[in-house]
Amino acid sequence: MNSKIKKFFDTDIDKVYILLGDYCNMKCKYCFHNNDVMPYIDEKINEDIFPFIETIASRQKSPLNVRFFGGEPLIYFDKMKYIIEKLAHVPNIFFTTITNGKSITQEIVDFFNKYNVMVSVSWDGHKASKEFRGFDCFDTNKNLLLQLKKIEVLATFVNFLKIDDFLSDLKNINNEYFNIHGEIIGFTWAPIDDVGSQKEYLSKAMFNDLYKKSEEVCNRVKDAIRKKHKTPFDLVLIYALYSDLCTIESRDFGTSAERLIAEGSDNPKIYSIDLNGDFYQFHRYPKSSSKSKKLGNIYMHYYAYMQSYLSQNKFAEQCARVGCYNCDINHFCKGPGPHVCEESEKKCCRIRYALYKPIVNLIEWLQHGGIDLHDL
Repeated sequence: MNSKIKKFFDTDIDKVYILLGDYCNMKCKYCFHNNDVMPYIDEKINEDIFPFIETIASRQKSPLNVRFFGGEPLIYFDKMKYIIEKLAHVPNIFFTTITNGKSITQEIVDFFNKYNVMVSVSWDGHKASKEFRGFDCFDTNKNLLLQLKKIEVLATFVNFLKIDDFLSDLKNINNEYFNIHGEIIGFTWAPIDDVGSQKEYLSKAMFNDLYKKSEEVCNRVKDAIRKKHKTPFDLVLIYALYSDLCTIESRDFGTSAERLIAEGSDNPKIYSIDLNGDFYQFHRYPKSSSKSKKLGNIYMHYYAYMQSYLSQNKFAEQCARVGCYNCDINHFCKGPGPHVCEESEKKCCRIRYALYKPIVNLIEWLQHGGIDLHDL
C-alpha cells in the first residue's frame, strides 16, 4: 500500500480499559481522586462485553491490550479473574493492570503468572511512598510482588524531588528481582497533574528543581548507555527511556503535534468501558464523579459512538488554549488531559516541561549520535 495513504487505514484499537469500579483502599495525596469518596458497588458483568472485545481483537493485526482500571483493581479481583478466564482463549489479546499493591495475595500472584498479566505497580520508593501514599507496597508485600513474572514500576514525579532515595530503592528492588527471575523490572514515569484537588501540594514543587532533577536522571541514563558492560540497573534506566521513546517513535519527531492519538487525552484508539458495557470518555474519571461523561454503550452503531465521542472531545480546544501545538515537547508530553481543570492547566504545563524537556534533549542526543536503543 502507498505509504502516504496507509495512515488512513490504521484503525487498530490500542487498548480497552475495563473500568471495574471506583472504590480504592488508599488515599494518596497527589491522586486525582483524592477528595472523592467512592463507594464499593458490586456490579454484575454484562456477558456481551466478551464477544465485543473478542471481535475487536479478531479484526486487527496488532495485539489488543485489555487493561484493568479502578479505583484499585485488585479489590475487584473476582471480576478480573472471571474476565481474563473468559477471554484467555483469544490469541490476539494480552492483559495488564495497574495496582497500588496493597491487596495482593498469593492467589492473585499465581493467577497473574498463569495468564502472563503485566502488573504496573504504583510506587514512589520507600520514603516517598510512606509520605505521600501512607503505604509502602515493597515493604509490606515485597515477597509477593517479587514473585510476579511480569511487573513494572510506575513512579510519579514526586520521585524527582527525592530522586537519589528513589533510584537507590529501585536499584535494590531490581537486584532482588533479577536474582530471582534473571529479568529486570520495567520502569516508567507517571506525571501527576493538578485537577484542582491538591493545589497546595503541587505549589510546593519547585519547577527549577524538577528540571535539574530530571537532568540528573537523564545524565544517569547517558552513563548507562555509554557503558560497555551494563549492570541490571543500567538496563532498568535504559528501559525507562525506551518505553518513553516508543510512545513517540511512530511520529515524525520535531514536527507539529499529532496529539489526538496520545494516551491521556481523549483517544479514539482507546475504549473505556465498564462492566455494563457502557462507554466513557476518559478512564481516569470515576463513574460516580459529576465529571464522568458517558458516551454510549456497546450496542450502538460505531458512527453513533464516534459522533458522541467527537461531541465531547475538547482536547483540540484545550491544546490551542495552553499552546501545545507550538511547544517543543509536544511529541512527548501527553497533554494536560481532560481531567486537568482549566485554572491549573498552565501549572500542569510547567511541571510537564520541567520533567520532559531534559528527556527530549536526551532523545535528540541519541538521534544525533546514531544510537538505536533497540540494539542495546
